[in-house]
Amino acid sequence: MRGEGPCVDVALSAAGRALRFTAVSMGNPHIVTFLEGDGPRPRELAETLGPVLERHPDFPGRTNVEFAWRRDDGSLELWVWERGCGLTLACGTGACATAVAAVVTGRHPAGMPLAVHLPGGTLGIQVAADLGRVWMEGPAVEVFSGMLAIP
Repeated sequence: MRGEGPCVDVALSAAGRALRFTAVSMGNPHIVTFLEGDGPRPRELAETLGPVLERHPDFPGRTNVEFAWRRDDGSLELWVWERGCGLTLACGTGACATAVAAVVTGRHPAGMPLAVHLPGGTLGIQVAADLGRVWMEGPAVEVFSGMLAIP
């Protein structure tokens, strides 16, 4: 992304909406926003703002965009707009980036498991206190297989 230094809980406007985002690299770029109050839910924003934010001028190489909603039990509901793909059912790096963003913004304690509910299933994520390691646990399901004939 453009700029220097950490990007933690920074205002970013797109399509007439201003939200606060935290940028995280998991080897690929992510921006995470935590939704609160009675506003739009994560899926609605992922569908409408995801494609706009993916191509925001601050991200010349484009970015993945995560929209997280804290549930009453402290877990997160997450919708991901994956760069180059669109709305996804599951994104392991997106769930990990969201957990890291939750830790660096003080929304979740480091070293404690965090349940992240995506449309395709729930992942358990844990972030080390020094942010040097992130652990992910969850199911893996084959959703497609096929053969490709190359002439």
